[in-house]
Amino acid sequence: MSDRTTRCQRFIDSLGNLKVISSFAENKADMEDQLYTSILLSNCSLCTDQMVIIVMSTFSYNKWNRFKFLTLTRKFQLEPGIQEPTRINSCTETCIDNIFTNMHVTQVEVIPTNISDHTCQKITMTLTSSSKIKSVYIRQISDTAEE
Repeated sequence: MSDRTTRCQRFIDSLGNLKVISSFAENKADMEDQLYTSILLSNCSLCTDQMVIIVMSTFSYNKWNRFKFLTLTRKFQLEPGIQEPTRINSCTETCIDNIFTNMHVTQVEVIPTNISDHTCQKITMTLTSSSKIKSVYIRQISDTAEE
C-alpha cells in the first residue's frame, strides 16, 4: 500500500438500493492505489444483485492500459457511461473523467465548463430491474501454446 492512499478522498453513500461512490485522488495517485485502496470497487463486490451502483472519479491510466482497467471494472458489472473526451486541452483529448454504473445509460452529456480543461458529465438512466447490465465475461484458458 502506497502512502499516497492517505491523500485519496472518497464519498460513499447508500440510499435504499442505490450506492453512490465518488473519489478524488490528489497528486495524480496511481490508478492501482486509487481503485484498490480507496475501496471504490471493493465496495461494489459487497453489493447485492438488486443494488444500483454508480462510481464517479477521474481515472488516469498511468500504470494500466484501458483494456486492463475495463477488465477490472467489468468484474463488478460496471460499464463506463462516458465514451467521449472529458479532458480537452490544446495538446490532447482524453476520456479520464467517467461515471461507471451497472445500469444501462439512456442519455449522456459532456458539458464544457470554460473554467478548466475538464468537462462536466451527466448521465441519465432509468432505474428499473430490467435496465441492469447482465453480462458474463469469459476468459479462455488453454493448455496449448499459442503460436
